[in-house]
Amino acid sequence: MGYDWQTGELRIGRHGERSQHRQWVGFGKLVISLRLENGSGRSKGQLSRGSLDMATRFRIIAALAVWFGLVLQYWLVITGSIGPGQVERTVNFFSYFTIPTNLLAALAMTLPWLAPQSAAGQFFSRPSVRTAIAGYMIIVIGVVYFILRHLENLQGWDLVADVILHYVTPVLFVIDWLFFVPKGTSKLRHMAAWLAYPIAYLVWTVAHGAPTGFYPYPFLNVGELGFQRVLANMAGLLVVFVLVGLLLIASDRVIGRGARTAKPPN
Repeated sequence: MGYDWQTGELRIGRHGERSQHRQWVGFGKLVISLRLENGSGRSKGQLSRGSLDMATRFRIIAALAVWFGLVLQYWLVITGSIGPGQVERTVNFFSYFTIPTNLLAALAMTLPWLAPQSAAGQFFSRPSVRTAIAGYMIIVIGVVYFILRHLENLQGWDLVADVILHYVTPVLFVIDWLFFVPKGTSKLRHMAAWLAYPIAYLVWTVAHGAPTGFYPYPFLNVGELGFQRVLANMAGLLVVFVLVGLLLIASDRVIGRGARTAKPPN
């Protein structure tokens, strides 16, 4: 993925696909072996007691990190200079894709152990929901790393919050998805539900930006690029979401199948 700053066009590269495929196959084998060692390879995704404890400990630590990052970033925004008032600053704060996505990750890392029997706890425990959030997190780190990381020279607490929300949370959530989420359940039909969130976000960005002039990302800035170019960028982003979703579905199936095959008989 790349961004042409002169034309305002998002580009999706295709070079190195074969080598990347080989790397993913080898990585998949490693994940399967580690999941089996942790007792995570059962056909229904049932974890052993020890693995459940490990998952809970991991999620508690991850949840603390994500909530800290969100609270810190909000405090920096409220005490900063984005928008003339606190209400508008709050609206602008949640207008960054990073923020609601990290909020989803924070809830997914918290509710399954804090309120496992609640409707919300069960919802965020679903493998399809956690797979979707893992995909959103991959988009967050990918867009920041390949497009946005050179735009600002952050320091101090701004840098801390940026690293947590754009790098630490995505990595932690993908690790959680790899090792603690039951595999072999993702379906292509889940893709439509997964795309609802990014589509709603893109619609909100354009609708909110039209009267306010606030666009959180340069490739979605209708005022600078025009609606036609932004519409093309939005379509390109949705293609990336689909590709990431397909990658996760394929990985889910490979890991699930490999774990069932490699698991020793009872």
